[in-house]
Amino acid sequence: MDIQTYISSGILESYVLGLTSLEENQEIEALADEHEIIRQEIASIRGALEAYASQFAQTPPPSLKDKVMNRLDFLEAEENDSKASLASPFLSIDKTEEEDKETFISEDVIAYAENIQKQNRFSYWAVAASILLGFSILGNIYLFSQWKQTETQLAQITTERTELALHNQELEQKMKPAMMTASVVSNPDYKVVNLQTTDPKMNAEVILYWHPEKGNLYIAANKLPPLPKGKKYQLWAIVGDKKLDAGMFAPTQEKGLFTMKSIPVQAQAFAITLEDEQGSPEPTTTPYVVGKV
Repeated sequence: MDIQTYISSGILESYVLGLTSLEENQEIEALADEHEIIRQEIASIRGALEAYASQFAQTPPPSLKDKVMNRLDFLEAEENDSKASLASPFLSIDKTEEEDKETFISEDVIAYAENIQKQNRFSYWAVAASILLGFSILGNIYLFSQWKQTETQLAQITTERTELALHNQELEQKMKPAMMTASVVSNPDYKVVNLQTTDPKMNAEVILYWHPEKGNLYIAANKLPPLPKGKKYQLWAIVGDKKLDAGMFAPTQEKGLFTMKSIPVQAQAFAITLEDEQGSPEPTTTPYVVGKV
């Protein structure tokens, strides 16, 4: 059971006012024995209602005193008339009747006053309970509206954070080539090899970055002729009289480094040929560009 929800339901106010059933009373008292917060809430409600009743308590109207005094005078007059009409042998009886009348008058006045007091007390408690219930309802409405507003704001923040994370991922993906290029170009352990065209009529510009110890190999194909359909460029590492396949690539409009195959052996030169897009184990055409290490 959610204790806070149970407290905010208003049943404890009804319990203090005596408006709950026997079963509800037993349930509330059992929960009060088990939970300190319920006992504190009941004490708080009682204190609030008693303070309210004391603040707005009203004294009996002056007319009530006049009515009581008139009633006493009337009964006293009747008593005197009765005494005058009775003989002395009946004095003891008259005294008893006088005491009975006084007792009757006292009980009547007390009962009347207690009835007025009970009515006023119930009225005060009912008004106080209504006010507390009204404040409770308004408070619940306010808390619900605040909760909905917070829920909306939280959903908006979650959406914004998700969009920001996606944007950061896209930006990171776009920045990776530039960051890799900067890392490779600025690393002094990489050898820079400029590949020159073998045909003076061909406009070509290719720069190769090679790490001899690790074998890492990158190429920047800034200028190469457009590829025919079904063709790609293939890079070769020349080691003695052997030409080792160093990977294939297809230049794009975006500038950046192509990651090629690792060449961990000592190469004397590199060359690029035009081959079928599936690649070739040996060069089949004249190199477009060649560069010595």
